[in-house]
Amino acid sequence: MSHLTAEPGDVVTVSGLNLTSDLTVQVDDIDVPFIVTEKSYGTFIMPETSNPNAIGATFFTKDKVAFAQLALVSAQGAVNIPVMDVDPGIVCSDIIYHDPMGKLNVGTRNCSSTVPVCEEEGKVPCVTSNSYVPVNAGSLVALADKIRSGTSIGGVLGTLRDCSVDGDVGCVAVGPTFAAAVTSGASSKIISGQILAGISGTGSTLPASCLSDGATACMATASFPAADRSAFGGADIRSGITIAGVSGLLSGAPGACTTDGATGCITSLNFPAVDKLDKLSPLNAAKIRSSLIIAGVVGTLNDCSSEGAAGCVITGSYAAAQTTGAASKILSGQSIAGVSGNVTLPTAAKVLNATAYGVNGTGTTGTLTLPSAANVKTASALYGETGAQLTPSYSPDFPLAANVRSNDTVDGVTGTLL
Repeated sequence: MSHLTAEPGDVVTVSGLNLTSDLTVQVDDIDVPFIVTEKSYGTFIMPETSNPNAIGATFFTKDKVAFAQLALVSAQGAVNIPVMDVDPGIVCSDIIYHDPMGKLNVGTRNCSSTVPVCEEEGKVPCVTSNSYVPVNAGSLVALADKIRSGTSIGGVLGTLRDCSVDGDVGCVAVGPTFAAAVTSGASSKIISGQILAGISGTGSTLPASCLSDGATACMATASFPAADRSAFGGADIRSGITIAGVSGLLSGAPGACTTDGATGCITSLNFPAVDKLDKLSPLNAAKIRSSLIIAGVVGTLNDCSSEGAAGCVITGSYAAAQTTGAASKILSGQSIAGVSGNVTLPTAAKVLNATAYGVNGTGTTGTLTLPSAANVKTASALYGETGAQLTPSYSPDFPLAANVRSNDTVDGVTGTLL
């Protein structure tokens, strides 16, 4: 019932199974109409009573057979209800009492009927209680396949069996041997040639290719190679970068190098790295002109500033001179590029008259006078200055060698006359 205590005129709601409008309620020997509002609910109005103490509400069938009695007292009599620390199951259902906490309680044992209280599963007829409630057997029989096999409810045995073969359906998956599997999309998860949950597999025996950084259980590729994460940590990776699933912790990334000789910056094509200890060592600094500074290192290769200097850069009024064979190109007593000359000019008496000779033809003038061609014997060799030689043309009438005595010589020819 909705009330354990009620004032006259209060509407008391009762719940039960198979309630009908021909039921009646008797309160303190007063018949009260029972109105069915729903199949499982009905109401009656609390009447005026002469007994302010415990008053039971007895329910009768249309044949005036009492089948249930529930506890109900008038509101003014509630203060006289005793306090008991007792299990409601051993207290009659028409007895109201206070529990040790002061709360009104009611017994659940049916003491008002010859019908026994329900105390076992499937028993009929018996009076139901909080522990044994009625069920619709007709409905349960039709739904036995929803009750697990071996289980009885209200005397109805369930027929829902346990799964016994792979791919079975309409059964209970009992672990660890069987478990539910989602069939949609499952074929690609099962390797080809195998059947699981009744589904033929189409999946490759190899895992799928890795498609994201840090992925696992996938096939490494050239784009996503495997990485030994034990070989590095976040402190080895720049902040904001993730490699193989490891987030970088290295902060303060340096900027790009923009000036010669800068440190703590990132090199580029315009500012590549140079091994300062090697390429810019004092030994190599001697290979850099003194007017050039590289990465803070000043070159020590000076420009040539004196005649004959070596190990310097030829500039301005200086030119490189090949010293090998240079002496034979330089006048004796002169020096060029540190090389002394050994060329000696002939005296003026040995140079053709009016011919200038020496350096660039501006030196000494020769005084040697050659005979004219008419004064030189025919058939003699060419004579004179190279490039302007003369051909002899003189033909003297000397006697033949046969006409000259053998002990005489004429014009350089020895006679043969005996």
